[in-house]
Amino acid sequence: DDFAGFTKLLLNFRPNHPVVKNCGDKIKSIIADINSINGSEFYEQKLFAYVTLLLSEIIQSLELVERTQSESNNLKRLLEYCGENFTKDLNLQVLSKELYMNKYHISHLFNDVLGISLRKYINKMRVKMAEQLLAHNEMSINEVAFAVGFTTQRTFNRVFIEHKGITPGEFRQKKQR
Repeated sequence: DDFAGFTKLLLNFRPNHPVVKNCGDKIKSIIADINSINGSEFYEQKLFAYVTLLLSEIIQSLELVERTQSESNNLKRLLEYCGENFTKDLNLQVLSKELYMNKYHISHLFNDVLGISLRKYINKMRVKMAEQLLAHNEMSINEVAFAVGFTTQRTFNRVFIEHKGITPGEFRQKKQR
């Protein structure tokens, strides 16, 4: 959601090569700036601005080729379905059945086209929603875990720590200050 403009572009175009070539001084400078803001006031807002700049520079340096209509449509359907159903039990078999797509094709779209596994993508979405619930809701951590689609609090804690570097409880305490 935060990078909708980039998402729309990358639904219709894809990099011709999986590696960013000729990483210019501008990109290196932005990365250095990102490293320097850690712990500063308005960190999240600054980080969002720098990441937007970084994505813009990277996309400008890529050789983009148009996706086939079929690939674009499948990717769009897949992302929309995941966005609407990420709190449910989602896996390749479920997506294959619901979207009438081959599970190996779905795996290819995630791993090779998006560069992330289905499980990691779903977990990122769940953690993002959990952040909102933890910061703006009085639900218990266990209730938050189930609300965003995790079946156990243990799995929720492990995944949350992987993504945020802190436990859900520590995240809530930071946000309440």
